Amino acid sequence: MRSFVSNIRNLAQVAATSGFRNIRLLSPELVHILVHSLDLTVEGNTLGVVNSPLLAEWCSPNDTDMAFGSLGRFNSTDLTGKNVLLFLAYPEEHDGFLSRVDFLIQSRKPTRILIIAPSLIFRRPLSRGWLELAYIPFGFPLIPANDLKTY
Repeated sequence: MRSFVSNIRNLAQVAATSGFRNIRLLSPELVHILVHSLDLTVEGNTLGVVNSPLLAEWCSPNDTDMAFGSLGRFNSTDLTGKNVLLFLAYPEEHDGFLSRVDFLIQSRKPTRILIIAPSLIFRRPLSRGWLELAYIPFGFPLIPANDLKTY
């Protein structure tokens, strides 16, 4: 029980210091459509306080989230053979995540990763194994994390 309380405190502290109010999320309706249409099973980049209940597995950049079920960090977790939803809202995240995606899709196991990210990161030609499904140049609907309680 002490461990649980300690982990809750750590999670609250991480949420408070990580700019939780500035986090942007995909709408739950969009996540529902993507999960059920594409058979996605892993949320590749989320936090324990906002991970989707629609995805059985999830990765978090915060190691403290492992106590709540996170598989660990996206860049160090073996996600080969899985169907991943990877949402990248912030430009500083892109390079590390995209190089990891390149590595994962080279696997012999069938690995699908649906990336939702600002279009500016895909200005370069796509690598072998990549497929652009849609391009939305502006106005993609995101919701602030502190508005999530309304869903």
